[in-house]
Amino acid sequence: MVAAGEGSRQRSRRNNLSTVSRASPEFSFWHVKVSRLLTPTDASEMTSPAGMAAAILERKMIEISKPQVQAIGQFVERNNVPISPVVRAGDWVYVSGLPPVNPETCTIDILPIDQQTRRVLDHIKECLEAAGSGFDRVVKCTIYCSNPAYYATVNAIYAEYFGVHRPARTFVCTAGWFGPFDIEMECVAVAR
Repeated sequence: MVAAGEGSRQRSRRNNLSTVSRASPEFSFWHVKVSRLLTPTDASEMTSPAGMAAAILERKMIEISKPQVQAIGQFVERNNVPISPVVRAGDWVYVSGLPPVNPETCTIDILPIDQQTRRVLDHIKECLEAAGSGFDRVVKCTIYCSNPAYYATVNAIYAEYFGVHRPARTFVCTAGWFGPFDIEMECVAVAR
């Protein structure tokens, strides 16, 4: 049995605890961080960290698709390479590092760097278009090359394909190149 006045003290203590937990630094931190991700209506309905978590889980999940591309897709399948040449996640398009695969034989030919670069950029174009994007929507491109002496040649051909659009880019020359080719490119783009 609870003594007179004891019940009201327990209720008061419980109310203080819930008030303290909402005012705690952890709650404030999460409330600020998560409320920036949600609409004002969602944020105003949250009164606890659990409410915030539920609101996040109710948000629409990002749809992921893997568009099919002919030559690179066949090359990846034939050589049992565990990648997807292109993946679309919501409005973002990710193109894997692509080598200069021959589109007719799905093999890699020994070619000069200018022809290798054109092949790679043709494959990137095919991947971007299959995912609903294009060179004008590329945000970031990374070029891996076996020899720094190829920089000027690669740059000139790259400029032909991208035109006036200038996405962020990194050009990396790697030591211990692994393949029978000299260039590989990957990129991130936004869908149309």
